[in-house]
Amino acid sequence: MPPPWEQAEAVLKASEGTAPHAYIVLSLPLGARTEELRPLTWPHDLDGAPPSIMVWRSFRAVLKKAGLNEKKWTPREMRHSSVSLLSDPGIPLENISRPVGHRNTSVTETVYRKQLRPALLEGAEAVDQSFPD
Repeated sequence: MPPPWEQAEAVLKASEGTAPHAYIVLSLPLGARTEELRPLTWPHDLDGAPPSIMVWRSFRAVLKKAGLNEKKWTPREMRHSSVSLLSDPGIPLENISRPVGHRNTSVTETVYRKQLRPALLEGAEAVDQSFPD
């Protein structure tokens, strides 16, 4: 399975020119909830009704085009992906929890973060410092 950043890039590229592109571009870096993004509308009057972001019917097609298993992902996974992508380079969980609307880091860490790289790196660095030779 490709690393998280490669998966994110594949999804972004595959979504270009599709209906859920705006949703994906907003949800991946922001970690916004699906229900927060779906009602977004544009101020332009298109046929008398402002369009909203409709994701579910076309989201799976984007995932399939990106080479990911479209049956295992839902639009809500973008929120989880955002937390994991921000966590991967070592951004502190406190700095990730606040923008995604969590009161503390426990939900962010136990429910949303899908990888352990920062924790593993911290452990490896502590061992290196304990045994410098």
